[in-house]
Amino acid sequence: MLINRKNLFSLTIMGMLFSFIAIPAFAEVETIQTDKLFYTTKEKIIFSGTVDYDSTGLVSIVIRDSNDKFVLLTQAIIKSDNTFERSVNSNEKFSVHGIYNATAFIVNTSEGAFTIFDYSLDGSPVSPSVSNLIDSSQGLTTSSSSQTIETEPEPISKIASFVDTSKDPQYYIDRYNSESAYKKWFDTNFSNITIEEAVGLSKTIDKIPQSPDIFQFIDPDQDPQYYIDRYNSESAYKKWFDTNFPKQTIYEAVGITPLELTQDNVDDLPIHEPPKSTQKISESQVQSSTISPSLDTVNADVAPMLLALGGLGILFGAVYGVKRRVDSNTEQITENKTKLEKKVNDNSEQIFQNRFWLKKKLMSLKFGGEPIIVIKERLAKGEITVDEYYKLLKALKK
Repeated sequence: MLINRKNLFSLTIMGMLFSFIAIPAFAEVETIQTDKLFYTTKEKIIFSGTVDYDSTGLVSIVIRDSNDKFVLLTQAIIKSDNTFERSVNSNEKFSVHGIYNATAFIVNTSEGAFTIFDYSLDGSPVSPSVSNLIDSSQGLTTSSSSQTIETEPEPISKIASFVDTSKDPQYYIDRYNSESAYKKWFDTNFSNITIEEAVGLSKTIDKIPQSPDIFQFIDPDQDPQYYIDRYNSESAYKKWFDTNFPKQTIYEAVGITPLELTQDNVDDLPIHEPPKSTQKISESQVQSSTISPSLDTVNADVAPMLLALGGLGILFGAVYGVKRRVDSNTEQITENKTKLEKKVNDNSEQIFQNRFWLKKKLMSLKFGGEPIIVIKERLAKGEITVDEYYKLLKALKK
């Protein structure tokens, strides 16, 4: 009976863990918005939105500043009507004056929803602001050219106000191509232009032939082996390069033509050992090489997974602790029961012995030896004769 109860408990625990792990594969956030467009220091920012029908669990919200640096990760519980709401107090983490963005998702950041809002450190207006973006999305004009572009793409007449001109335009193009939430936001607010036109590039940029001349992320003063080592040792860098330049090799990008090596010239080649420890990509390296998504985006993607794994780990630890405690208590109860049964058996045996002794004592008193002792003593004292002794003994035995 004890074994069956333990098995039932284990099955219950496994069922609980499975219910937490079995998250709907296609559940995702549909919309997200803030309660207003402009916030100042220490104001409460309220996020709300909708999710796919019959979604359950948590919505993760990643907030980034105007430099697209990670600011905060928070979560909201999905309500029964497929909506969610979460308020955030702006604190010292909100340290940049400008336009902030927030991405809400359940499983995948690239499949979630996207929104933006203004944040002012001193209460002064933000420029450009979200209102400017909304206005410019309706009035932005573009220019076209019938000439084939063979070198640098020509800038159009006006750049969208959300674009930071200090950043490489490819940064916004990569986000548009890799993040569906960002793409959805752009297409909704700037339906009359393309992403290339918004960042100041002609739409004919796609017609530029792929050649080593376009690899603008290469620093001519840097040893080409530096980029080759990064490609071979950093999986994020390799993934970025293969995604953006699928028709070229890293050797072609840095201007090295592959040779048919023989044993003689192999021995003459310099040996470049890869770095012993993989270094994290700094912000300056990310901006110079236009890696997209950035490390902040990667961290934001990993953070929900770590939170989910951490939650499952805590749950498993708590359940395992409870199970161990129950098993320990069960073993202790069994041990105490065994000891008690043994003690009861010992006491029963002692009681039986005491009963036997008492019965024997009572029998000795009943048939007792005291009158015989008395007549023996009288015989010894000469009070009675031998014949009288045997007569009395015979009478007592009757």
